[in-house]
Amino acid sequence: MSSTSQPSANQKQNPSGLPLRRLLAGLALLTLVATVWKVVGISAPMPSTEAPASLRMAGYRISALPTAAPRWGRDLSLGTTRQFRLVPLSGEPMLTLTLLPVRSRTGTKLSETTLGGKALGMEAVGTLVPGFAMQEQRLVFQPVSKAGGSTPEADQLALGRGAADPAGSTTRLQTCLTSSGLAAFNGYLLRPMLAAGMTENRWSAPRLLRLVGLQQARHECLAVQLESGTSAAGKGASGAENRQRQLETVWKDLRQVLVKL
Repeated sequence: MSSTSQPSANQKQNPSGLPLRRLLAGLALLTLVATVWKVVGISAPMPSTEAPASLRMAGYRISALPTAAPRWGRDLSLGTTRQFRLVPLSGEPMLTLTLLPVRSRTGTKLSETTLGGKALGMEAVGTLVPGFAMQEQRLVFQPVSKAGGSTPEADQLALGRGAADPAGSTTRLQTCLTSSGLAAFNGYLLRPMLAAGMTENRWSAPRLLRLVGLQQARHECLAVQLESGTSAAGKGASGAENRQRQLETVWKDLRQVLVKL
């Protein structure tokens, strides 16, 4: 009489139960990955560089003001906002400087045209950060000299006023400094500047990582705002001209410091 034992009911169920558990574990992992991707993947990465915590400029007494924490955004992510009080030793009116690293998800107008999002540019920053909102803006170009290049280069600056400032006044200067060493206000000029700042060897590690999707391109710039009071440098047309002249002069001094950081 054979003594061979028959498999138990639990043993019969194990072969089919093990694949089922693996399937459930796989589905749970996919759900977790999808959740993380939904929260992080469609958001703009945080800026890779931060604004300086302290500044030194010849001819100015500078003190740090309270900062604002960084925050993630779907189209634009913002680094730590840093503010400084600039007091010219020449006796000219005091100014407030605000520096804010900004990074875009794509660096193009793709998200703006197809998804209703915001491309990288100071106009978009102004809609996200009330302190950067500017009215009656007008664009000016300030030539800059770049070592080793013969082609004339220029920063694109925007001049305007805050919502609480009198109509027709000039109290703010804004631009966004890129890794190329040039600055611009709108996305149309920022994009080629960003591309120039990312020029590198075709076989470089950062480029290869971007090609395989393991690293995102650095579509980012440092948003800069210089702000003076409406009472500074007098009132009327001459006062507005004096404020504009001061803002542009301070930017020339400031950019020399920022491009070296």
